[in-house]
Amino acid sequence: MSAGAKVYAIIEKPHPDGPVKIGMTKGDVETRRRGLQGANWRQLVVWTETELFDEHEARYIEYQVHTWLSEVALNGEWFECTPQYAWHAVECAIYQLRNPLSTNEAFARAWYPSVPSGPKVSSSPVHRSVAAQRSLATKALKEGNDAIVAKHLAKAKLLLSRSPGKTENGR
Repeated sequence: MSAGAKVYAIIEKPHPDGPVKIGMTKGDVETRRRGLQGANWRQLVVWTETELFDEHEARYIEYQVHTWLSEVALNGEWFECTPQYAWHAVECAIYQLRNPLSTNEAFARAWYPSVPSGPKVSSSPVHRSVAAQRSLATKALKEGNDAIVAKHLAKAKLLLSRSPGKTENGR
């Protein structure tokens, strides 16, 4: 296993609540920030970073986070949300990577967190999105596609973890 791959969050200094860039690098994060600075007229700062075991894991985490945050994507690896919200997605992806569940366990935990009869669909866009993700997970489970099941359940869980009072774009 090669060491040194990192996932990082970079923000624009005058805007600490977003947007945020989530990326990965095999090199130094500060060197990566300086490389990005030339294409951005605002001052960029490294918000946080994590050391991972290998490049494969870093790419997996980056992919998962980009997938989960796709609803708030701006362009490329930039997202219109707080760095805390984006980093929560990174932590969820790391946890998922290091603590894999069987498909049935993941389905049961995401579908029935506290309401045995299943989730209620409210009129909020977030809850409608959660219901859609769970529906897609159910369909994938019936088709035996474990990777797609995990993807949709993780996205539903991330959507449910949004703080109350936040708007649709994470602010």
